[in-house]
Amino acid sequence: MAPGRLLLLDSATLYYRAFHALPTSLTGPDGLPNNAVRGFCDALPALVAAAGATHLACAWDVDWRPAWRVSLWPGYKRNRVQPAEDDAAGPQDETADELAPQVEVLADVLDAAGLARVGAAQFEADDVIATLALRWPGEVVIVTSDRDLLQCVSDDGRVRLLSMARGLAHLQWFDAAAVQERYGVAPHRYAEFATLRGDASDGMPGVPGIGEKTAAALVSRWPSLPDLLVAAQEPQSDLKPRVRKALVDAANVIPAWAEVTRARTDVEVVRLGVSDAAAADSGLPADPLTAAPTSDAATTHATLTDATLTDATLTDAGVVEHHTALPATARPELEQVLAEAGVARSLVKWRPTLLS
Repeated sequence: MAPGRLLLLDSATLYYRAFHALPTSLTGPDGLPNNAVRGFCDALPALVAAAGATHLACAWDVDWRPAWRVSLWPGYKRNRVQPAEDDAAGPQDETADELAPQVEVLADVLDAAGLARVGAAQFEADDVIATLALRWPGEVVIVTSDRDLLQCVSDDGRVRLLSMARGLAHLQWFDAAAVQERYGVAPHRYAEFATLRGDASDGMPGVPGIGEKTAAALVSRWPSLPDLLVAAQEPQSDLKPRVRKALVDAANVIPAWAEVTRARTDVEVVRLGVSDAAAADSGLPADPLTAAPTSDAATTHATLTDATLTDATLTDAGVVEHHTALPATARPELEQVLAEAGVARSLVKWRPTLLS
């Protein structure tokens, strides 16, 4: 039996997009804003349909700014950190205060619907997506607005990316050829390209004076960043003096930047929102936010990366068929959660594609 096509959703990019696209005047029965929840729930069936997916996993940021990445580069996502109330540098950003409660509601909605939320302790959604994209034996469609996940696109067409960067009305497909055409590098070299270019949105400065074109040319010419840095140290290499000097000046931080930019493919993915009783019955690790995983990470990794990986194994990891019908006993709970969240109308859209 074919494993099916897995949609890996970068959940944060969708709920952030919904939060900023829809007015906070949209509220639930409790009078609190629910624009992010409503936008997410309305968009999800359309994304499943656009991807032609048979399976769905919503990747969650268990840790959106992991300490291990910050230790490598302290500036990582520092620009997104909310300043302290007594910080004279600027006013508090109210986005987090308005969005955070909605993220909790959204988690309840997805859990009640039986849709998989997956995450990994001390890792970001990018790492979860990269790990499952590698482990899934069939086709994978990554849905995100994040360019960094282009590094997960495969040369053989098995893993593609559907970008929301231009909006839900203008979804853009990326396979290996499209990545090469747009950025001038193969997907498996994209992280190195991004390391040199930088990404201001993540607080990654890149090498001064090296933009997209130069970064693409350097990555295409040298087989790895270490090889490039060696060439920069050699006076006889034909690197332009300006480029050589920029690389030499940044040589001590480029390896750290590269490690921060690379999406990890070896993390222990668990199903989030699973009760202790359900976890005990299914053998799943408990929610990593509240308890240590019960399974051995090395054993889990070895099992999940086995070439004979089965659908059942990935189901245990939190990947479920999106069209699996909910038990009749779960429907009232779902309808109640949707009603309390103020998105009951989403159930009508979900029935044909997500809750058949």
